[in-house]
Amino acid sequence: MIYKFKTFEEAQKNIWNVEPDETYYKQIRALFAMAFTINPPQCKRGLFVFKTFEEANEFRLKDQIERALKNV
Repeated sequence: MIYKFKTFEEAQKNIWNVEPDETYYKQIRALFAMAFTINPPQCKRGLFVFKTFEEANEFRLKDQIERALKNV
């Protein structure tokens, strides 16, 4: 559907759904299901303990590089 607005404020007000109904929630659920199907979250399971912030940042950086190389 195409809408025409005279001002930017009118357009901004139109994107907010102040009274969501059941259909709205079904659409949101479907949107997130599709997004997670296309790009599932990649979180490592478990608890990781680090002695310093530098050690934690290094671990995170290595993990991000591994995931990036796996997707290439």
